[in-house]
Amino acid sequence: MDNKIKSWGRRRVIDLTAPENCSGTIVVVGSGRSGTTWLAELLRTLDGYKYLHEPLNLDFHSEARRAGFDWRTYIGPDEHAPWAEDYLEGALTGHLYEPQAWYLQSKTYLGKFYEHYHSQNLVVKFCRAHRLIHWLRNRFDVQGVVFIVRHPCAVIASMNDHGGWNHVLNRESDPSELFRQSLSGDVPDTVCRDVRNRAGEITSPLKAEVVTWCVDHYVPFHVQTESDFQWVLTSYERLLTQGVEELERVVEGIGKQVTPSMRASFDSASRVASKDLTTDSVHKQLTKCRQKLSRAQIDTILETVEAFDLDFYTEEPFPDYKLTAGYQ
Repeated sequence: MDNKIKSWGRRRVIDLTAPENCSGTIVVVGSGRSGTTWLAELLRTLDGYKYLHEPLNLDFHSEARRAGFDWRTYIGPDEHAPWAEDYLEGALTGHLYEPQAWYLQSKTYLGKFYEHYHSQNLVVKFCRAHRLIHWLRNRFDVQGVVFIVRHPCAVIASMNDHGGWNHVLNRESDPSELFRQSLSGDVPDTVCRDVRNRAGEITSPLKAEVVTWCVDHYVPFHVQTESDFQWVLTSYERLLTQGVEELERVVEGIGKQVTPSMRASFDSASRVASKDLTTDSVHKQLTKCRQKLSRAQIDTILETVEAFDLDFYTEEPFPDYKLTAGYQ
């Protein structure tokens, strides 16, 4: 089939099957390599749902770049941002047409049509929405938002394995440029000064990487505290250790019920999981990052995390849930 005809057909199918509004949409937010795809694929098994992947990945979605988004755009909870609203309203109702945006189960054209037609609600996953999550939740009346966190040592080790930080940092840049890159997305000057004081000197790509992780979590947990925590917060570690019990808590928190197919697929790794994912040894899975980082690197990560008052993650592989802002 001619590519132009296929492209036209795909747009028509998406437009005809898109929901009228985003009231049924489930949003998943979390850092790359934190279990976001695993969780999104589980939620996709809810009746009537399909999975839309990374509307703010500028490599995939030129429309997001043209709208004005950076890799990690900052928007205040009550900010008037019609340029962002217009694009994300389209994304949250499924009006994105790039093939790589849709993680459909079928491999055939007719099968994908069937999925679009019979699954008209969306799970939309973001790895770059931390700094606008309050605004998104305030502005859009979605079914629910799930915010997943994972130990920064594990995230950074896994991201480096997969080259994921290349979208954020040019590892050959000088320290001042690394700092600027870690704050991409029009972060307000007051927040920049606060971050600079907390971050200290950024003399290496590793330090810039952990500062990026910290800012992503510092903004929703500490900077924008004038807004309520209108999400269901979970952690990769808790999902791995408490299994379906934690999944039930998350799903019930967004007004849904765990399905038999969700239970059956819970132990299946996501399509982007590491090849060495270990489901038979939870402790090994949670601590394997320590084998990929030196003692000095771990110290740098944990000292920086503590400086940002994100010390619900420490030397322990599990977060201290009593210190996790917004955890219910």
